[in-house]
Amino acid sequence: MFGNIRRFAAGAALALCLPALAGAQVAGLRGIQHFGLTVPDIAEAVDYFVDVIGCESFFSNAIGPFDNGWMMENLDVNDAASLTNHRVRCANGTNLELFEYSSPDQRRVMPKNVDYGGSHIAFYVDDLPATVAYLRGKGLEVFGEIKTNTREGHPTKGLSWIYTRAPWGGYIEFLSYPDGLGYEKTTDRRLWSPLD
Repeated sequence: MFGNIRRFAAGAALALCLPALAGAQVAGLRGIQHFGLTVPDIAEAVDYFVDVIGCESFFSNAIGPFDNGWMMENLDVNDAASLTNHRVRCANGTNLELFEYSSPDQRRVMPKNVDYGGSHIAFYVDDLPATVAYLRGKGLEVFGEIKTNTREGHPTKGLSWIYTRAPWGGYIEFLSYPDGLGYEKTTDRRLWSPLD
């Protein structure tokens, strides 16, 4: 297991140090505008992101079902499906588009991080200990204690993080690196950071 982690870390470090491939991009690429997340109960998810995390609610939209192939053609979803979506913005980062689907062929199992399609959302915070205390005070599940990478020469040296579980079972990470990350000492290139 640790060999796999070391190989992954070495590969990640190498990828960070490689120059960007000139011309290898979608025409006019500007960045990630939103991330879509399907949840079992959209009202619960909106409440979590707005009332607990502090995101800003924007608008909802509902579509379907259709009987003309629209859902399958455009979303690769059963035409008997219907959906509600809601957009939120979370401070200085990408937007979230939350989805609640109703479909006869829907799988209702939340993927774990190790499963294909497994995912998590990570929020940068200025005060990680205060964030953890706040989340625990709200009765939310927090995994373990805050971890901090102190390994010299590691690309994420300086990163402190913790995983939590959202009310619907998805994973939410909170992280902080007020003094930057280790890879920043080896390149002028930068991943997104609220510190920029």
